[in-house]
Amino acid sequence: VDLPGITRVPVKGQPDNIYDQIKDIILEYITPEESIILNVLPATVDFTTCESIRMSQNVDKTGSRTLAVVTKADKSPEGLLEKVTADDVNIGLGYVCIRNRIGDESFEEARLEEQKLFESHSLLSKIDKSIVGIPVLIQKLVEVQAKMKSVMNADDVDFAVDEGIEEVDELAEEEDVPIANIRPKRNTKLPNHLKDFVTPSLKKGSKK
Repeated sequence: VDLPGITRVPVKGQPDNIYDQIKDIILEYITPEESIILNVLPATVDFTTCESIRMSQNVDKTGSRTLAVVTKADKSPEGLLEKVTADDVNIGLGYVCIRNRIGDESFEEARLEEQKLFESHSLLSKIDKSIVGIPVLIQKLVEVQAKMKSVMNADDVDFAVDEGIEEVDELAEEEDVPIANIRPKRNTKLPNHLKDFVTPSLKKGSKK
């Protein structure tokens, strides 16, 4: 679920209590224990001051269902390694750094450019490969959601097909935005122990 960005100052046409309304909407979606909280954070900001992290910490004390996605890594590579390896903020599921899609790039082109960036950039190449790239993000989300819902009937697992990468790219333009759920790409490579659990839902989604 793509949740609205946090707005403190109402603009023309917005109610005076817009902040409280948005906060209530966000909390409604991130409070349930079955929700994965995905904090979308631009690489340019100070993570310790992000309100979305504070909100997620209030409902997920251990951080066991909170994952942070650091966008625009190519725009602010200085100090990013230190940010994602520091213990300043409790992000239980850790960070994943990504590069935003630029202009008319196809998703495939964007992913190839992202791979090149994290392999060749003098600073970004130092970040562990296990926490960089859209494919890593999708894999983490598939595994976490499968683990969280493994006690439920497989028919109840809501894995949609192609929207996952598109949602992340769109959300990456927002700042300080928590979202409650994100969906994996059709061709995500799954671990063998998850295939029987996830595949039926992927096939169901591919018919949409």
